[in-house]
Amino acid sequence: MLEAITNAEYVLEGTAGELLAVHRLDSGKVLVVAYREVDVQDGFVITAFVTSRVAAIFKRRRQVWPPSN
Repeated sequence: MLEAITNAEYVLEGTAGELLAVHRLDSGKVLVVAYREVDVQDGFVITAFVTSRVAAIFKRRRQVWPPSN
């Protein structure tokens, strides 16, 4: 999960201040890790799940990283 956060393809904004790291897996699915940053050096994982419904996640969330133009 930490690798998914560190090497996230996208980071989306959650509904309650959390962030969602989206990391593609070899299976064609994505690992989504919900986490919260306390500061630059500290944070914690809330939950994680694997899904193939990537479009549904992007439809409801704002992209934080990389910045969309």
